[in-house]
Amino acid sequence: MSLFGRICNPAAPSRGICNSSSTCKAFYFSFFINCVFKQRDSAKRASSFALAALCVFHFSFLLLACSSGEKENVFRYAVGEIRLDVVNDSLSIIRHLAKDGCEVSAFSLPYPTYRFCCGDLTGDGIPEIGVGVIKPTRFSPQPDKRLFLFHLTEGRLIRPLWMGSHVGARLDDFRFDGPLIRTTERNASDSLIHRTYKLSSFGIKPVNL
Repeated sequence: MSLFGRICNPAAPSRGICNSSSTCKAFYFSFFINCVFKQRDSAKRASSFALAALCVFHFSFLLLACSSGEKENVFRYAVGEIRLDVVNDSLSIIRHLAKDGCEVSAFSLPYPTYRFCCGDLTGDGIPEIGVGVIKPTRFSPQPDKRLFLFHLTEGRLIRPLWMGSHVGARLDDFRFDGPLIRTTERNASDSLIHRTYKLSSFGIKPVNL
């Protein structure tokens, strides 16, 4: 049994276009050969070449977008990585992967997301996960930015740690800074204010620095 006692699932959902880039390359190369070199008529060959060039440009754009998303939505640490895959505007999936790419656990979020970060908030060497979601709550029916925190139970299973409906004021953004959570919030006059929090026995509590 491996460190995580995991089972690799080859049928697991794709984790983004990056993982299928080899397939895409093969497709575009085959398309280019068929369009350009198998056309005997010179006029058709010229138009096919232009279409193939457009496809190459499109593929390059997809790779660029993919690499940009990778930098923002992947956190690598000693025993694997944690990533946020945005499936569509209203569904994202947090995935915990081992070093060999096998999926250890996953957690679905049926909301738009605006922020993803990871860090060791508890000092135990195991990263916590922060995801910013946009959703209504029972006492605030208007969709707004919220802060969700997750931890890795037994170092492997993604489980909710705190799914806060609000912080001190209206949340604008957040980031992890060592064991601290630093937020940007909007007060009643819509001015930006900065606050600092840390984990407590239940949820988070403000820190006076």
